Amino acid sequence: MSEAEMEMENQEQGREDVASCTFKLNFLDFIGEPIEGLSCKVTFTAEDGQQQVTEASTDAEGNLAPIENLPFGSTALIEVKNDAGQYRTVGEAVLNTALVTATAISPKVKISLPPMMLREGEPGTIEDEIPDIVCDPDIISIEPNQIYVAPPAPPGKEPAKPRERKLSQNLGTSAKPIIKQGRDKTGKPLAVVLHNKGDWYEKAGAGVRAGIHWLWSWADFTPERKGKPTRAGLVLKNPPPAPAAVKELIDIATENTNIIITDSATTVLANMTKGKFDRSKYARKPATTSKGFCARYVNIALKQAQIINGHMNLPYASVAGPQLVELGFRDVTDTLPDPRWAAAGDVIVYQWNEAAWKQRKDKYQNPKLPNFGHIDIRSYDDYISDYTPRNKHPEWKNYSDIRIYRKVYDLMPTLRIKAFLHCLREYECQAERDDAKRYQMLNTPLPNGNKRFNDFSKHPWDGLPIKSSGAAGAYQIIPKTWNAILFDPQTIRIVPKSGELLFDQKMQDRIAVAILESRKALASIRTGDIEKAIQLLQTEWTSLPGAKENVRRKTVDGKPMDMDYFSSLFNSYLNEEMKKDA
Repeated sequence: MSEAEMEMENQEQGREDVASCTFKLNFLDFIGEPIEGLSCKVTFTAEDGQQQVTEASTDAEGNLAPIENLPFGSTALIEVKNDAGQYRTVGEAVLNTALVTATAISPKVKISLPPMMLREGEPGTIEDEIPDIVCDPDIISIEPNQIYVAPPAPPGKEPAKPRERKLSQNLGTSAKPIIKQGRDKTGKPLAVVLHNKGDWYEKAGAGVRAGIHWLWSWADFTPERKGKPTRAGLVLKNPPPAPAAVKELIDIATENTNIIITDSATTVLANMTKGKFDRSKYARKPATTSKGFCARYVNIALKQAQIINGHMNLPYASVAGPQLVELGFRDVTDTLPDPRWAAAGDVIVYQWNEAAWKQRKDKYQNPKLPNFGHIDIRSYDDYISDYTPRNKHPEWKNYSDIRIYRKVYDLMPTLRIKAFLHCLREYECQAERDDAKRYQMLNTPLPNGNKRFNDFSKHPWDGLPIKSSGAAGAYQIIPKTWNAILFDPQTIRIVPKSGELLFDQKMQDRIAVAILESRKALASIRTGDIEKAIQLLQTEWTSLPGAKENVRRKTVDGKPMDMDYFSSLFNSYLNEEMKKDA
C-alpha cells in the first residue's frame, strides 16, 4: 500500500468507518473563561434534509452535553438566545469525522464602571496605559461614547451607584476585567479595560483571530471592523529568530509523530494555554504511521512552537492556505520549482488530483466525499504531519495544486540543492564552460546532425530512434528517465501543468532533484552530508567521484575531480548561493 493510500485508509479508520458522529460544543468568553448557563440551540441537518434539534444550556465548564448518533455529513447550525428570548445564529460546523469538537469564543464580557463626569477636565495620562496592540495586546480601550456612564448626581443627593453593564443577559458566569479610568491629554474621560489574569490575547483573542469555528468574531466587539478578520495585521510579540524557531518547530512536530493525539486541536491548545498538555497521557505509535490527522498535528506544532497565535479552523487539510496567510504566512509557491525545494519550516498544502479524489469517492462509496488533501511541514530532510513518510516524500502522483507557505524558515537546504546541482552540471557537462548552454547539450548528435537542441517542449530524443545515447541537457537525462518521472503512472514524480515546457532549464532542474529524491540522496544534500549523497548517486551519474567514469574526469589544469575537488567546488557554489540570498 502506498503512503497516500495508507494515510487515507487510516483517515477512514480514524473515523471508525463512521455512519454516525458525535458533536461536542464548548463556549468561552472573551478572556478564555467558560460560559456557564448559556442557552443555545443546535439544528442538525442531514444530507437527505432530515433535521434534529437540540436545545440546552452550558454547564460550569461551558460545555453542552455531547450529542451522539448524528448522521455523517450533517451540518450543525448553532444559535444562542439573546435578551429578547430569540435565537441568533452564530455559526455552523460540518460533521465529517466521528467526533467533531467546536469551541466558540464570545468577545462579550461584564464591565462594571463607576460614575464619571463626561465634561472635559484637567489633562490626564490615561492614554499611556494603552500600548500598541501589535506590541502588547493585553489592553484594549473603550471610548466613552461606546459605554454607559452614569450622570453626575444632583446637588444634595448621593452619587449614583456604579452600574454593571451587561452586554448580554445570556452571558452566564465569567471573570471580570479590571477597569482603569482617567482623562486623556485633552482632558476628555477615557476608560481602559485591562485583563485581570493571564494573557487574553493568547487565551481567547488569538483563538478568535485564528477562527475557532468563527462563531463570534472581532466584528461583534468593534463594529468598525465590519466583519473583516484582523489576523493579517497581527504578529507575535517576541517571535523567536530563525533558524532557531525552525529547529524548535521541527523538533516539536517530529516528537508529536510518536504519539496518537486523540483530542481535537482546540482541546489540546486550550490545555497548552493552561499548562496542562501532557504527551505522556497519549498512546505511542511509530512515527511512520499515519492516523489521518495531519491538519490537527500541524496545527498543534505551529502553536506549540509559537509560530502562530491561536490555531486554524480546518475541517480538512486542503483548505488551510487562506488561514495560513491570515496568520502571517506568505504564499511562496511561485518562487520555488516544487515542494522538494521548500525551505525548512515551510508549510505545504496539498489537494488530491481528480483521479485520486475519484478513487477515494468510489472506494468509500461517497460521491460527496470532500477533497481532504494533505498538509505537512517541510523539515531539513523530511515532511512532517501526524507521521513522516517511510520513503521520505509524499506520493506525488496523487496531488495537484500544491501550495507552499512560509513564515519562519531556514533556506540552507534550498541553497545546498542549488549548489549541488551546479556541481552536477560541472561533472556531467565539463566540456561546456558556459553553464547556461549546458541545458542544450546532447551526448550524441540528433539524426539531423544537430549537436545541441533548442526545442524545450519535450525531451529532444522523444519519439526518435536512439542508436547510441539519448542523454541530453545539463544533467544528461535519458528519455526513459524523463518519461518515468513525468508520465508513467507507476513512477510519476512531477505532474506537469498544462502548456508547461517539459525540458527547459526549470524542468531539467526539477527532474534532476526528483532523481536525487528517488535515489534517497536529496535528504543528505539538504542536510549537508554531501559525501553520503555522492555514494548514493554513483550508479545514476557515473561521472561523480567513486563512479566508474570518474577516473577520466580531470579539471582544466589536469587535477583529478575526486571527492576533495567536489567538496571544494560545492562549498564555492554554496557560498555564491548564500551571497545571492543575502
